[in-house]
Amino acid sequence: MTETAIDTAGAESLDLSPAELALCLEIGAGHGRVSLQHPLLPRLLGLGVVIADQYAPGDLVLAKAEQVEARLREQTEHEAQAALRSMREIPKITHALQQVQRRIDPATTVPVQEVFVPGLQGATEAMARELDAVMFSVCSAQPGHRRPEVIAGSRRRDVPVMAERDFRWRMVYDVSERGNPALADYVVDMVRAGAEVRTTPDPFSRLILVDGRHAFFEDRGLIQDPRRGGVAVAEPRPGAWHCQSPGVVGYLGRTFEQLWERSTPWSGDEADPAHAITTPLQRSILWELEKGKDQTQVAAHFQTSRKRVQRALTDLREALGLKTLWQLGPWWSLSPERQIDHRPAPPPRFR
Repeated sequence: MTETAIDTAGAESLDLSPAELALCLEIGAGHGRVSLQHPLLPRLLGLGVVIADQYAPGDLVLAKAEQVEARLREQTEHEAQAALRSMREIPKITHALQQVQRRIDPATTVPVQEVFVPGLQGATEAMARELDAVMFSVCSAQPGHRRPEVIAGSRRRDVPVMAERDFRWRMVYDVSERGNPALADYVVDMVRAGAEVRTTPDPFSRLILVDGRHAFFEDRGLIQDPRRGGVAVAEPRPGAWHCQSPGVVGYLGRTFEQLWERSTPWSGDEADPAHAITTPLQRSILWELEKGKDQTQVAAHFQTSRKRVQRALTDLREALGLKTLWQLGPWWSLSPERQIDHRPAPPPRFR
């Protein structure tokens, strides 16, 4: 006897009716052979509640509850994955139809190319709406210092979205933010959920890209052409531009890719002392430099060579993706790794 899988996705309920339960009881108790033409039998066979007796052809037996549960879960997961794949295909169909429609009547099918969303709250809400509908990818470039309260809001919004949805999220921060404890904790959660995070010492502008179709960026003010009566700089307005122009979004997407390629991965574990970037030696050197000593004085303090001290600092600079040793000072001043040593570590031994 061949079992027919029931469409669990289209079924209103998987509950068994009293009549179906009575039939299950009859089959399970072995009270005679049930007619294969019984009107309730197809659904029970489809659910796998009732199965063919492999030892008595033509007879039916009641399946174990655990087997029924495992089968239904597996089938439902397959259907959910198929539905998710279909959802991913919807933008492709929409895009193809838009291309056809624009050839017929461009004026009525082209969406608003760009709009300025005033105020930080308004811009945040506009970006949140697009993040809620993300299908494929998010690219975010966040320069400058991120305040704890801003990070807390991002954590509440971003971590659940990243954990529940299947898309790629790439983030770029200024390298100095590696010493921001609140951001480090946020990065740990986002990386665990599947995000990719990098840092760079290079200057860059704030940018959010969603699915390669929406771009959000800051208002940079207005500079009047000098040939038209001098230079007049208008102050940037709080808020963000929301742009859907394919050409502009594509250009900004390529700009982000170049920024991403120049950036250094941040694993997200640096906030954990067990996975510190710095070594005990490097932290000891940084503590001494913070007191105002130069590298020669630090080398004398540790009774080693200046070259060895410089090598330790260079290794740390390269690990952080910094360009100069001078940038280690600001990074160390904000680094959560300062908490690893509640006081300056004792001078390490050099062989």
